[in-house]
Order: sequence, then C-alpha cells, then structure tokens
Amino acid sequence: MGAELAEYDGFTAIDGSKAIAAGQVERPLVETIADALAWERELGIDRPRRAGLDPDREWELLAGWRARSGR
Repeated sequence: MGAELAEYDGFTAIDGSKAIAAGQVERPLVETIADALAWERELGIDRPRRAGLDPDREWELLAGWRARSGR
C-alpha cells in the first residue's frame, strides 16, 4: 500500500476466527454487494452525501482516467 493509505495497513489481516466461533456467519461477497446496492437504491442513489467525492469532481476524474486508458 502507498504511504497515503498507511492508516489501513493490516486492515485485511484481521483474524475473524473469534467472530465465527461466536456465531457470525460469513456471507458470499456477491450477496453482500447485492444487498448494499439494494439499500443504496432504497435510500435514493442520487441523494446528497456527507462523504466522498462531489459528483462533478468524480465525473472529471473518470473522464481523465478514460482519456488516459482509452476507455
């Protein structure tokens, strides 16, 4: 990971065995993503956000990426 993400170092290295032993069930990733998308749609995809990129800035960055990647 880059230095700009140092605060996330080790994030995916957390051992979940205690949670599983306590009864937590792991769900398939595709199921988690589908549920998250359904929830976003319930809340309203176009609602104002308190975090993340401003939509105009996101489109600007995507346009730059597409221009560089040829997509």
